[in-house]
Formats: sequence, structure tokens, C-alpha cells
Amino acid sequence: MRLTISEDKDQMVIKIEGRLVRPWTSELESTWGAINLGSKKLSLDISEMLFIDDIGKQILKNIVNTTSCEIRANSPLTKYFAGEIARTTMKPDREN
Repeated sequence: MRLTISEDKDQMVIKIEGRLVRPWTSELESTWGAINLGSKKLSLDISEMLFIDDIGKQILKNIVNTTSCEIRANSPLTKYFAGEIARTTMKPDREN
């Protein structure tokens, strides 16, 4: 697995390439824990992801739940992964 983080003044992108499986899931989790988005929007680029295990899927669901970020996918496989992450993600109720 390879993680690449890029950012500009408005957006941060976490690009995940390869296989997001144990033991590399801990690298994603610690990287995510160290990120300070501030007012930036987050995008997860999984267009180069080849496989994701249940732990990796849960980490990505947590990131999506926390940030309501965009998931970038470009192939049937990565679109399937994005659907798996989004399908079971609960959006918090923002009504007050």
C-alpha cells in the first residue's frame, strides 16, 4: 500500500494505492489521526486501490463519517469499493 497526501489552500487529497489490508491499515489510521484539515475539504482518491479488507473498509467509513468527504473512483472495481464504503456509512443528523 502507498499513501500520498497532497493539498492546496482549499482541499486535501489522500490517495491510497495498492492493497489496503492489515498490517498497512494501521499506517492509514495513524496518518489520518495526524491530519488537521482546518477548513479544507477532504477527498479520498482510491482510483489506484486493488483490494481492501474489512479493517481498511472500517477506517475509510470512519473518515467518511467524520468529514463527509468525496471518494474518487475511476474503474468498476474502485467504484465497487466506494459503494461498499458509502453504502454502510451513516450520515450524522445535522438538524438542530
